[in-house]
Amino acid sequence: MVNYILQELSASMGNGEKRVYPKLQIYSQLGEEETIREMINSGCVAKGQARAVFDALGDTLLRFLSEGHSVRVGGIGTFSLSLEFADKKAVGTSVVTHSDVCRVCVKDLNFKPDPELLRQLKEQTVCCKTDQALHCVEPSPYTFEERARRACDFISRHGVLHLNDYVRVNGVCRTKASAELKKLSGNPDSGIVAHGSGSYRTWVAG
Repeated sequence: MVNYILQELSASMGNGEKRVYPKLQIYSQLGEEETIREMINSGCVAKGQARAVFDALGDTLLRFLSEGHSVRVGGIGTFSLSLEFADKKAVGTSVVTHSDVCRVCVKDLNFKPDPELLRQLKEQTVCCKTDQALHCVEPSPYTFEERARRACDFISRHGVLHLNDYVRVNGVCRTKASAELKKLSGNPDSGIVAHGSGSYRTWVAG
């Protein structure tokens, strides 16, 4: 069973009506050790085997994705790369004209779930609405550039920035905060770098 809340966008859809959508409530993230422990408890694999599978899968994904392949893991899904221009000024330019000056790099890792996994999730997952009142998402009063400066100012004062700090300081939701911090930490000129991973990730001056 999963719980959700109803979230309302502050902007109307043009006909005066507000758009409402369900938002999943995530209470925790299952880390590598917890995942391995659950695999062992299922009786399918031993501890050494489970860790070996994790390591081998990571190495295989890295090797074949970096060679231009997509990788399908049966029962899980398909992984592939998305690309972008390393120089953001090159976006929208002619590839033919600028093919000799535009460097392309990896932007992100795409994942498409296995259809059978998705079908089973739809069949087995029960969604329940929480008692929490309808939550309205208000737009941030600051531009992205202003939010970036406010994040840098916060780090200057406190030494470290957490995800909830970015949410509180800039008035954005956690999803938007996470996406913007990923963008900022990926830009060497932003002055912000990421440390750690998962729920332990923080951001400091770089």
